[in-house]
Amino acid sequence: MKRLITLALFFFLFKVTTSAQQFNKRAFDILHAAGASALAYAVVSADSVLECKTYGSPSYLASSIIDEQSRFKIGSNTKAITSQIAAMLVQQQKIQWSTNFFTIFPGLKAGSRKAYSTLTLEDLLSFRAPLPPFTYSNTEPATSQFQGDAATQRLQFAQWILLQPPQPTTGALYLTNAGYVLAGLMLEKVAQKPYAQLVKELNTIMQADFEIANDTRTVNGYGDEVNIDTATLRVKLNWLEAAGNLDVSVAGYTHFLQNQLKSFRSNNTIFTPSMMEYLYFGKGEFSLGWFWKVNNKGHKVAYNTGNPGKFLSQVYVVPGANRAYFIFINKQSNVALNSINNLLLQLIDQYGE
Repeated sequence: MKRLITLALFFFLFKVTTSAQQFNKRAFDILHAAGASALAYAVVSADSVLECKTYGSPSYLASSIIDEQSRFKIGSNTKAITSQIAAMLVQQQKIQWSTNFFTIFPGLKAGSRKAYSTLTLEDLLSFRAPLPPFTYSNTEPATSQFQGDAATQRLQFAQWILLQPPQPTTGALYLTNAGYVLAGLMLEKVAQKPYAQLVKELNTIMQADFEIANDTRTVNGYGDEVNIDTATLRVKLNWLEAAGNLDVSVAGYTHFLQNQLKSFRSNNTIFTPSMMEYLYFGKGEFSLGWFWKVNNKGHKVAYNTGNPGKFLSQVYVVPGANRAYFIFINKQSNVALNSINNLLLQLIDQYGE
């Protein structure tokens, strides 16, 4: 019996070691194929960090290596953070999901198109607002059109976008970052605090370390397919602060996802299981900050991809299976995206969904 146990343990350890070696090789293969210098990923449950790995260096020329304190820009995965800030303020009774944008900014209504007169906080956070598509690569408006600090420019951007023709109705969703710009303005106004301060308050609840993205703090980003100069990119990402301009450490995002899973299972934070269900899955296809689907095991899966100019982030959350995954890489390209998608599938195959 003792010999059988010893053999079983040997084969288990051999399998784990072999699997780890395979993932290490895949990670370095991804860095080489994608032309990136840094890659990080983690797999967590509510109670455990099943795997957390970092590979490479902060830049092509750096001799140092990245670790769990290294920071990456997360792009559109910022939307989930903004939606949770909204939930925090709803819980504090400072705003409601049904609050109309023009109730908070009545002075903007007269100069806006009638198609936008009924926009609510929930509409803006769930891609149900027919605002025109907008991302940092749009040529209009030009950065020279708006003056003042970043907060002032975001308000000017809101005035500009509300004058533009609405998207035609082609389905349930209107994919645009513009709704999150308007939602961010609403949250700042009712809280009487800047977005950065609201992020800090959410960090305290979720044991995370999100901050407004800063090029001097994050690993370097690379993107052969991002045809926009750095100065213009920085200004437009500032406009899109609440839609896609946060960075986070590997350790911070690991803690965040663990606390997300915990909140689905118990009332351990202000976010109850019912609130989490609403945020992640309360509306079809895209709820508040998350796309979602049902996998072949019947579990609801929330997911999103962030591409904030020269970075990629991939997040995959399966509360019903008590699993969450994320991958960060400091290169934006189709090769990099395909590579991290394949890595995600391999991790899911090992750890489940």
